[in-house]
Amino acid sequence: MSESLANGSSRPRVRFAPSPTGFLHVGSARTFIFNWLYARHHGGRMILRLDDTDVERNTQASVDSIFDGLKWLNLGWDEEYKQSERIELHRKTAWTIFERGLAYRDFTPAHTGDTEKSGAQGTWLFNPGARELSSAESDRRAAAGEPFALRFRVPREGGQVIRFADAVYGEQMKAAADIEDFALLRSDGMPTYHLASCADDADLRISHIIRGQDHLTNTFKHVLIFEAAGFTPPQFAHLPLLVAPDGTKLSKRRHGPVVSVTTYRDAGFLSEAFINFLCLLGWSPKNDRENLTLQELTDLFSLEGINRSNAVVNFKEPATTPEETFDPKAVWLNAEHIRGLPVEELSARLLPIVLGEGYEVTAERMLQITPLIRERIKLLSEVLTAADFLFVDQLPSYDRAELIPQKGDESTAKRVLDKAEAVLPGAEFKHDPLDQALRGAAQELGVKAGQMFQPIRVAVCGRKNAPPLFETLEVLGAGATLARIEEARWKLMNDSEMIAYSYLVGKEFQTIQFEPRGQRTPDFLVNGSIAVEVRRLNQHHSHEGISRGLEEVSIPLQMRLRRLLLSFGPPIQGQSWFVNYRFRRPLPKPGKLIADLRDALEEFKDDLGVSPPNPIRLDRNFEVDLLPAGDKHPMLFLLGASIDRDTGGWVRPELERNLRIVVQEKAKIVSPYHGEYREWWLILVDRVSHGVWDGTEDFRRALSDTEHAFSKIILIDESDPPRALELAQ
Repeated sequence: MSESLANGSSRPRVRFAPSPTGFLHVGSARTFIFNWLYARHHGGRMILRLDDTDVERNTQASVDSIFDGLKWLNLGWDEEYKQSERIELHRKTAWTIFERGLAYRDFTPAHTGDTEKSGAQGTWLFNPGARELSSAESDRRAAAGEPFALRFRVPREGGQVIRFADAVYGEQMKAAADIEDFALLRSDGMPTYHLASCADDADLRISHIIRGQDHLTNTFKHVLIFEAAGFTPPQFAHLPLLVAPDGTKLSKRRHGPVVSVTTYRDAGFLSEAFINFLCLLGWSPKNDRENLTLQELTDLFSLEGINRSNAVVNFKEPATTPEETFDPKAVWLNAEHIRGLPVEELSARLLPIVLGEGYEVTAERMLQITPLIRERIKLLSEVLTAADFLFVDQLPSYDRAELIPQKGDESTAKRVLDKAEAVLPGAEFKHDPLDQALRGAAQELGVKAGQMFQPIRVAVCGRKNAPPLFETLEVLGAGATLARIEEARWKLMNDSEMIAYSYLVGKEFQTIQFEPRGQRTPDFLVNGSIAVEVRRLNQHHSHEGISRGLEEVSIPLQMRLRRLLLSFGPPIQGQSWFVNYRFRRPLPKPGKLIADLRDALEEFKDDLGVSPPNPIRLDRNFEVDLLPAGDKHPMLFLLGASIDRDTGGWVRPELERNLRIVVQEKAKIVSPYHGEYREWWLILVDRVSHGVWDGTEDFRRALSDTEHAFSKIILIDESDPPRALELAQ
């Protein structure tokens, strides 16, 4: 009489029984999930059993991979067993079957002897003579120590048919005569997979075996074992296979890491989204929904919803992007689940990823950042690219052309950044006040809102594709926002201005040696005060334009003052400032220029804590002096660019003439203050990179009358790498 495995109640007992001979395959994960859902739906028990009796192929790495994957799924189980700890049970079951006359000893050495090949497809069925061996002879040879395998005696008479009902594939049948006499125990006494699996299922009272379709043909043997051991077979449900886009079965050898559960984990999938995706591979709910929570999956799951057709995992071979490694539906579902998470929970999941990359981010900071990117990421790992600019103090280098808005130019970008830097300090860094301030600034500039926002977005994020602007500014805060806008404005400087600035703050010219060779940057560069004047030397089409070109201002007044004064603050600390400003070239509408200059000077006076001892004088010649305050005497850096070619050529005599004129002009400025200040430097930059300064004698002639006015004369050219030459005094 057969014993039922129904355990006396309607609550099922299901099991997941992986073999630790490899990583946790996505197909195995789906099997675990379907078993778990069935158990939870019916209030049953979920058993995890490690089928680890194949000692030659088992590895600890595989065991670790299986448990890592299952723990990530975060579903849990109710009971846990190791098959290797149940060997005696397996052997006892085998000998019970033997004692009932349903198994026999086969002393035939492996791979030798005649074979009976009368199966439906010419397959091996049994070794001739082994089945017919008498009990006495079998016992005698076994007692003598002759090795043997214990085989199941498959019934071959009477046309018996083995049948079972599968919950997915329906009624299954096979002629017993076509089933080989499979081994129960190997010649070393170890149980085979078929025996161990059935013995454990019977002992653990498994009521439903839900497993992959590749086990369907094994089930006929398992039915024989269950019945021979005195048990009614459990209910079977075989799941359709997971296949690649080309129809082949998913395998690591052929398809790589995409078949491993931990690949999805490491790529940034949510475990609940991954579960949702796997459930839709071979199963569908009656309402045809796709985005389902775990509770919804549990409520809706049934064996009747499992399809018979193999399920295709769509991914590209070879993948050209990380996202193409995965099925688009998996990525879409992950994005949907990310958006559905509470901000606090999503932030907690993102934080370990960010910290793992070495960023120093607090939980509070991550909670501020998370709402900005929740709608913009599809995988958790994308936080590193979507919000990277929020994790660093200094943005990576980006193309200055990104700052230029649509239907605009560099001038538009400069005006926008100037205006932003003017209005943002007075705005509350919240969404609505920032929106109002910047939209109002756009109207004042006469540009569209999009043209206003793009340069600011690129300035603070380093790229155009970024989270919403006002929310980003709010998270960044005023300090970081204004610092990045200032940095962006430097990017829009011309080459000569940038190279001179880089030289002064030591960002680019790390290899320049001061005299005496090897000396560190002088202390006064760090601790002293600074005064700055910037001029640009333009060569015009005619000689008549040269003198006027020497007095051209290189950038708009307000921008120039802000860049030079504020940018020198952090790298070179100083408390008093000297600004001399002349603009002799006639302008058609000087009124606005005067107003801008007045506003800028007043603003910087407040920012720097400088109270000029003399009134700020503004007249039609734009001559402005902001003289030093305090006890420290500043030093004066005089920055000049070399000839900036427009059209036509230039010759050394013209260069010499231009230099003489500008140096004379600068010497006039220096002379009244000579002796009061510690250092007076003249720095000239060759921005056309034609080796202008190779002819130092030309320089000598140009500076012969004024050389004594300067403590240091430095020539810079923009060769690759840039060079700096300090003229000996």
